[in-house]
Amino acid sequence: MNPEVFRREGSDTIVFFSESLIPDRLDDRPPVLLLLGNPASHSVASGMCFSFEGDNREHRFWLALRKAGILEFSSDSLSPPLPWHERNPIRKEEFFALQYSSPFRIGISVYFSIPSAASDPKWSGVTGLLRLFEQKALRAIAMEEDRRIADMLQRFMASGGGVITFQKNAYEGVRSPETPPYSIDLAKNGGLRGKYKHDSRVYLVGAPPTRYLHSKKYHRLLTCHKDYLIAKLAF
Repeated sequence: MNPEVFRREGSDTIVFFSESLIPDRLDDRPPVLLLLGNPASHSVASGMCFSFEGDNREHRFWLALRKAGILEFSSDSLSPPLPWHERNPIRKEEFFALQYSSPFRIGISVYFSIPSAASDPKWSGVTGLLRLFEQKALRAIAMEEDRRIADMLQRFMASGGGVITFQKNAYEGVRSPETPPYSIDLAKNGGLRGKYKHDSRVYLVGAPPTRYLHSKKYHRLLTCHKDYLIAKLAF
């Protein structure tokens, strides 16, 4: 158990840190939330989501967003690029100051707040949470997370906006009954589009999981999703 992320309080309580980047600042861009499955414990410890890949390279998530024209930080143009431990605090500051190139005002959050280790495939991601808690308990946790996400979206996009999910549970947890159910084939071919279940003014897009985002094919797919949301959110 990573002491930078988890700590015990008494005999029956574990306190954990999570991550959710929701800016308070406003501008004239429509709000779009990027919703992931759950945080990686090393990213929580470093203070920035997708802080680095396993070999200390820039995470493919940021590269894919940049290639798709969804999010490019002001500091991304620095040459040579900064190492991740210097880059992440600067990016975080730029993020909350809205100092980035994007057609949207971006928020980033997770469906499940509880972190898991990215380095151990057995325990990584939401699959690791399912292994730890089992289905019944994870469903109960999801009900609480649903309330948290509903409150967050109401504050972040009071007049409507967009959500791009990158994980099955995140998509299934927020989609309306009329929106297509998740399948990996639909996610990989741009077929997951619809509405958020609690607010029809919020458009939902299901992108492929982040493990696919190294591919130019999926950079192009993200670009198509971006263009779709631009058209839908032309207030």
